[in-house]
Amino acid sequence: MNNIHLLATDIDGTLMQADGSIAAANIEAIRRCLKKGVFVYLVTGRPYSFARMIADRIHPDVQVVAANGGIYECNGTCIEQPIDPSAIAFLVTRAENCGVSLFLKGKHDYYANVPYDPRFLYDDLNPFFRKDLQVRSFPDLSAQQLIEQAHDILKILTFHEDGAVMQKYRRLIENADLVTVTDYRPISFDITAKGVDKGSTLQTICQMLHLSKDQVIACGDANNDQAMFACAGWRVAMSNASSAIQEMCDAVVDNQDGAGVARAIQQCGI
Repeated sequence: MNNIHLLATDIDGTLMQADGSIAAANIEAIRRCLKKGVFVYLVTGRPYSFARMIADRIHPDVQVVAANGGIYECNGTCIEQPIDPSAIAFLVTRAENCGVSLFLKGKHDYYANVPYDPRFLYDDLNPFFRKDLQVRSFPDLSAQQLIEQAHDILKILTFHEDGAVMQKYRRLIENADLVTVTDYRPISFDITAKGVDKGSTLQTICQMLHLSKDQVIACGDANNDQAMFACAGWRVAMSNASSAIQEMCDAVVDNQDGAGVARAIQQCGI
């Protein structure tokens, strides 16, 4: 597989371990890819500031697709794909009726209809973010305030402890067909602009770089990586992935020590 020109890898559970560390083997393998002229993309549901922080730990030439495709880098440009304001109004109104928590995330500004929650908001990480990528949160806003103030939103994370409530809210959204819904957890899911996900954005990048599907390898471990896998000629699942994810991939690599991405790169002979 010496024809690989782009490596796309998820971050959480794939490249990065639960404690936030990245195995030295992964870093070394990715740097070797860059030296050989292979494009390397971190493809994640995380916000742009976080993804860029992780990329910079490895090498400044590592590029990112963040917010499940809501924002991405290519040829030195950062491109945003925000959710339509009319769709946001619909989502916020229905969330208020269902009692669902919303975290609306732009490139710099985040908004929420609940008090500040460090699990989903990132102000506490500003000391680690680049100065030009500092974020600020506006929590505990009413539905009307969200509709009026939330702008250029790249992704919305939804949350409720009751799975039945989440299913009801999800049905309302999917029936309206205004946005893209991506699985996250049983009591949470992500929302991006209509037609935007990890896969559609990766496909756009490949078109911009004049790369075909068989020139792409994708590494991941979760349901939100399925769209990315669909755009890759070689799909590699981490050993911590569910059996369903493993079955849809061409290979499964051991990731118990967090070095699964390095093993995937080695298998592909990059």
